[in-house]
Amino acid sequence: MVNLMNRECSTQRVAPLMVLDEPSPSGSSEMASTRQEVGEEDAIMLLAKMQESSKHFRDFDLKQLIELAHELSIIHFAVGEKVLTRGEPATFFGVLLEGSLKPEIGPHEFGPPRCTGELIGEMSLFYGGHRMNSMIGETQGQIAVFSFSQLEGLKKTNPGLGNRVNALLAHSALSKRLEQSGQTIEQLRPLDVDE
Repeated sequence: MVNLMNRECSTQRVAPLMVLDEPSPSGSSEMASTRQEVGEEDAIMLLAKMQESSKHFRDFDLKQLIELAHELSIIHFAVGEKVLTRGEPATFFGVLLEGSLKPEIGPHEFGPPRCTGELIGEMSLFYGGHRMNSMIGETQGQIAVFSFSQLEGLKKTNPGLGNRVNALLAHSALSKRLEQSGQTIEQLRPLDVDE
């Protein structure tokens, strides 16, 4: 069995953007971090750089990255900053553009760190709509954030891409669920069904 608890993130970093801070929306308890508005070209560059180390977005083409860039916000986080809080209603998922986050339940780390290119927050879409664990900045970094309502809109305006992102989220959530029991998605076998 592979010990996933001791996995470390690469130190590869994305060049930081020079952008103006925009305060978090009022009344939002889910994300205290600073939202950043970036231009489309910068967002595409960030996604393309992240794509180099992402198993999830590796096969997306430039046209798909451009479409996703229209929908995202960039969130910056600091070391020790709580990015997601266990039990809160979930409104978004994200992909780490830079840095790493450690999942926690209470005061205890829960699972391996999430690194550049990995998804966060997607499990709540499939498991009741509330955050299953907290995510704390292990390093400083950036997340591209997509609201679940934007995903629904994307499925209407670009069904192919919307369905692809939805399948990606489901695959990631299942992989993480299996990871908790020391399995991988590659170990799953189809059930034999008598016809």
